[in-house]
Amino acid sequence: MLRYRPGNIVVLTGRNRGKIDKILASLAAGLNVLADKPWIISSREMPKLEKALRMAADKHLAAYDIMTERYEVTSELQRVFVNDAHVFGRLETGSDSDPAVRARSVHQIMKVVAGVPLRRPPWFLDIAEYGEGLADVGTHVVDLVQWTAFPDQLIHYAQDIRVLEARRWPLVVTPEQFAKVTGEEQFQAALIQHVRGGNLEYFCNNSVHYTIRGIHVRLDISWNWEASDGSGDVYEAAFLGTRARVEIRQGKADRYVPELYIVPVGEASRAEVLAAAQKKIGEMQERWPGLSLAESDHDLRVVIPPRFRVGHEAHFAQVTSRFFDFVRSPDSMPAWEADGMLAKYYVSTAGVELSQTNPQARR
Repeated sequence: MLRYRPGNIVVLTGRNRGKIDKILASLAAGLNVLADKPWIISSREMPKLEKALRMAADKHLAAYDIMTERYEVTSELQRVFVNDAHVFGRLETGSDSDPAVRARSVHQIMKVVAGVPLRRPPWFLDIAEYGEGLADVGTHVVDLVQWTAFPDQLIHYAQDIRVLEARRWPLVVTPEQFAKVTGEEQFQAALIQHVRGGNLEYFCNNSVHYTIRGIHVRLDISWNWEASDGSGDVYEAAFLGTRARVEIRQGKADRYVPELYIVPVGEASRAEVLAAAQKKIGEMQERWPGLSLAESDHDLRVVIPPRFRVGHEAHFAQVTSRFFDFVRSPDSMPAWEADGMLAKYYVSTAGVELSQTNPQARR
């Protein structure tokens, strides 16, 4: 690829270990890079990530990771309302026991994608190759926290972030389940160290508690074998303000579809929050025509017209379109994007590594 240069863009996905080396080689060869998350799964590779971002800037190339969840309509709207002082107020600080930001992401090993049962390669279940949950899918959640709470702002991970506590726990995968999802009849040699009692202990689950600019955040990233209740993958998040709590919920009550809620709290009355939310809804009609509010005894639900729920696969096209903008004009990429990547991967890698020091964690 580097020798024959069939184009000016490389798209990378798949194995995560060593991905940053392919990114660096591509940038050094003058190629723009669109790479799936995560770019790194170890904090030892943070200097390589910094080098890649500097190289892209120096060579006027676009280097971008695929943060599809920014394009989910509930995430976009949550960001809008969290940053409306009349609705949300200001973001609370929270505490160790009661963080101001909570989010959880649940994924399924065995699932159907585009109508076909998903087949996963054996190395998907190798944490040395693919990373633990927080280092992989958890990067989306870390990204959404800082993208929502500090929009278009520079985050300096060395000064602004403190990783305080983390833990990990395994999903137990039987040989029968392993064969079903991979097509392989036995565990590969790289996985043997994690086999106990004949089953694979897949350390794909992490919880992390950290502060970003003093704001307490707790994230839970977990994998199930499969969804028995029809829920599929789940993302839920709550941001606590002085006037309202803005939440994405995706439970049974919402038919496992992500919905956005505004819950009046603290210093503002329900009537004040309602009036502010209605005003904001009116201002967003050009961007999201048909958006409205539904009241209940305890909260306000943002009613989202079906045409804005485009689905996860369509988000890849949206990210790619944004990437093409940066390819055409590399200098138009905001400075906060690079700093945000460093902050995101600092949390995801440091969180996993702190969880591995937990006395209850088995390596």
